[in-house]
Amino acid sequence: LSVYFLDANIGYAAGYYGSVFKTTDGGENWQFKLGMTGSSVITDIHFIDINKGWVVQHRQDLPFLNKDGSAGFSEEGQIIHTVDGGNTWTVQMDTLNADLFGIAFLDSSFGFAVGSTPARIPCSAVYFGIILRTKNGGTSWSVIDAGITTGWNSGFKDFCFTNEGNGVLVGNYGVILKSSNDGEIWELNLNGTTNDLSGIEFKDANNGFAVGAEGTILRTTNSGSTWTTQPSGTS
Repeated sequence: LSVYFLDANIGYAAGYYGSVFKTTDGGENWQFKLGMTGSSVITDIHFIDINKGWVVQHRQDLPFLNKDGSAGFSEEGQIIHTVDGGNTWTVQMDTLNADLFGIAFLDSSFGFAVGSTPARIPCSAVYFGIILRTKNGGTSWSVIDAGITTGWNSGFKDFCFTNEGNGVLVGNYGVILKSSNDGEIWELNLNGTTNDLSGIEFKDANNGFAVGAEGTILRTTNSGSTWTTQPSGTS
């Protein structure tokens, strides 16, 4: 469910069963680097150099009982780290009752992970967005308040740094949040779509794209302050 290349040769692919594969020849051959049991799914990968990288994963195999006696399954998200190019991995963060979908680091210390956590309302599929931030390379993580108190806050899917101190995240119902102060304050950008957004990428400090459901493509040329819809030829 995620692919990340450091250069033309070295790359990683990950997905179901918590599996991570590595290539050093541009994808001609792949080596198995990580695997987990159960319903684990790796949803995102990020490396800052040939050695240091992180993945986020979630699984839905922890049963619980609601207060009314109905059964459900809790969401368990993890942040997993390697310092030797994927040969060995260490769990840095267990976030019980949360799915994690995106992770990005500015350098070896400063990074964000985003996802969603269920509201625990019986017979409900209501989710809320969650933002995690680290300033020490993932040794510890803190939950950041997005400052959204309306129904927009229903799950975050991806995060991207635009430059130092500035970042943008996307989520369900067309949510785009921007921060220009290391995640202390987030600004909601209404962009004309209510389609779920699942991916975001910037090629420089100003120019970026967000993509999502029903062929949605959004483009910004001002660091995410405003967005315009781009034709995708699909829906």
